[in-house]
Amino acid sequence: PLLAAGASVSNAATDLFRKRLSRDIDPVVAIAVRGLLQLPFLILFAIYEDAFSTVVTSRFALIAFVNGAINTVTSILYFEALKHSPVSLTVPFLSLTPLPLLLFGWVTFGEEPSAKGVAGGVMVTAG
Repeated sequence: PLLAAGASVSNAATDLFRKRLSRDIDPVVAIAVRGLLQLPFLILFAIYEDAFSTVVTSRFALIAFVNGAINTVTSILYFEALKHSPVSLTVPFLSLTPLPLLLFGWVTFGEEPSAKGVAGGVMVTAG
């Protein structure tokens, strides 16, 4: 519970920080700086876990590249949304994430959502 509470508070602070930052910095620059600041930690973790020799294949690289591209685009869109609208209107849209995720999992991987999965997605989305 303590870690979940800490994650919740820090995530809320991040949204407020992005909102404040959006007044002064272009979203693309902010996302690039964030990525550059995270990169050393990712590299150190990968070296520590010996991830380069065990998981890096051409398929992994393709998936990682596509994932990175999608995350970059969604981060820029989210940053722009925070820039142009109140935090109280923008952040609640994140609660809609579970429903498209169920659909994308079905379309992409053939993972047919169970009744419990759909009910859970609806409950999380409903709040």
